[in-house]
Formats: sequence, structure tokens, C-alpha cells
Amino acid sequence: MSTELGDWMVDIDTGVESFNLCEEEKNWTATSIYRVPSFVRDIRERAFTPAVVSFGPYHHNVRHLRPVFEHKHRALIHFLKMASKPLDHFIKAMRPIEKQLQDSYHNLDKKWKDPKHPGQFFMLMILDGCFMLEVMRMRDENYRKKRYATHDPVFSSYGVNHRLPYIKRDMLVMENQLPLLVLKKLLEVEGLQSDMDDVSINEMILQFFGVKAKTTGLGLHPLDVYRKSLLHGTPPWLPLPPIPSQSFEVLRSAVELRESGVKFRKSNSTSLADIDFKDGVLSLPPIEVDDNTDSMLLNIMAFGHLHVGTGS
Repeated sequence: MSTELGDWMVDIDTGVESFNLCEEEKNWTATSIYRVPSFVRDIRERAFTPAVVSFGPYHHNVRHLRPVFEHKHRALIHFLKMASKPLDHFIKAMRPIEKQLQDSYHNLDKKWKDPKHPGQFFMLMILDGCFMLEVMRMRDENYRKKRYATHDPVFSSYGVNHRLPYIKRDMLVMENQLPLLVLKKLLEVEGLQSDMDDVSINEMILQFFGVKAKTTGLGLHPLDVYRKSLLHGTPPWLPLPPIPSQSFEVLRSAVELRESGVKFRKSNSTSLADIDFKDGVLSLPPIEVDDNTDSMLLNIMAFGHLHVGTGS
């Protein structure tokens, strides 16, 4: 018997002996951030790739995203200065949830769990979490003026106009997600807002994207919160019902439908679930289309495809 075959048999036997269905279910339930498979990524590579900033481990230190690191570092310093609390307080708060955060990422690289480099994972969480919080707060002009220089390349009126649209786009990339539990811990330790509960954190995300929607419970990550806000015509925060098998038919274009006599009307809400067909009139929700719309929708679809229970 070859060495390779022997090692493989040992691995399989060990796996069988240690198999526990409850533990396996727990592991899958904990996962909420995924790498996009190639057959989905091939639809449009650019849509699934962050353009200017990385959040989390999947795209950390990728060459074209490195220039933002200095801005992350500066944001962390400003965050700690205004919080008037040492970095160690935030580290202590993050340690107990380190494994929970690691489990959020599917197939997380072993280097992030390397005992030879303890703490590198939750330090990444703190660095990226503080940057995300500061970015979301930069829309407040008074906040910017108190914390940052007028000519700051990111956290200034210049940054709002020239950097913010790209950062917002990257915050909705499936592989670029950060668990909202990170933001919750940072805000708890910062202690500047006593009323910052789970719903308030969700609303902070939605306000940043210019969306109004009611929420309950802490979202998984920004993409999850944003996706649910677009489907608020269905019962809030619940998976969509399964699509009947007979519905898998060719979808006709708007031009073809209009030529066949169908009339179009704007729905009363902005929910993507607010679609109705009655008396020859197809009611659809309005949607703004810009350069980043394809990326946003494709990543929402990817999350729905990868995360069990979200619906289609």
C-alpha cells in the first residue's frame, strides 16, 4: 500500500469516527460569507471583485487594494483618539468572539488561525471594522470637520464625492463582507452612543446606502442587510418562498410584453418583491440604474445562491 493511500485512508477513518451531524449543522449555520464559485464569477468577473478597498480576509493585501491601507491605519488612530480608550480595550472585547467571526467565513485560509501569529485575525477585524464605521460616518459634515483635516483624501468633502461611491460599491461585494458583530463590539466599547442596539446598526448600514426599511435583529453583514431592505414587500427578514417548478419558463422582454398588449405601471413601493400582474397591467418597483447596479444585483444573487435559506 502506498504512503499516499495509507494517509488518505487514515484521514477518512478519522473523519468517520469524529463525525457529528449536530456539529456539522452548527458549522454550516455559522457560515455567512463565501467565496464566489467560478461558474458564477465567470458571469462578470469585475462585479465580484473589490475595486478600491478590502474588508475581511479574502482580499486582504491584494496588490491593487494596498493603497487604502494607510487610510485604514489613520481611521483607526482617529477612532481611538475620539473614543478616548486604548486599543487594548477593543482587543479584549474581540477575543471572545474570534472563533465566531472566523466561522463566518467559508474555507478561511489556515494562516488566519495560525497559533504562531495569534491575534492577526481579530486585529484585521478591528482595523477593517473601524474603517467601515468611519466611512459610514463621513457623510456627516460636522463629524468630518471634528475628526479629520479639510484636505484629507478620504474623510473630507472631496472623499465623499470621489472615493465614497467606490467604497460603497465594494461594501456590497460578496467576498468583501465584514460580520456586523464586529461593528457591534466596536460601538459597545467606544460607548459614544448609548442607544446603539442591533436595529440601530442595521439602520446605520441602510442610511449609508440611502435606504429606508424596518429591520429586526442584527444582520449578518452589509450585503445581507441591504438585500433584505430591497425585499421588504415580503414579510420582513424572512426567506422568500420557494419558486414553483412550473415557473421556470422563458422570461419575455419588456418590448415583447408591450407588443402583446401588456401595460406597465410603477409599484407603490421600492421593494423588488412588489410585483403584480392584474387585468393586463404589470406593476413593477422602480429601480435606479448606474455603473454599479450590475455588481450590486449580481452579488445579491450570489449570496442568495450560496447562503441556505435566503430564497431566490
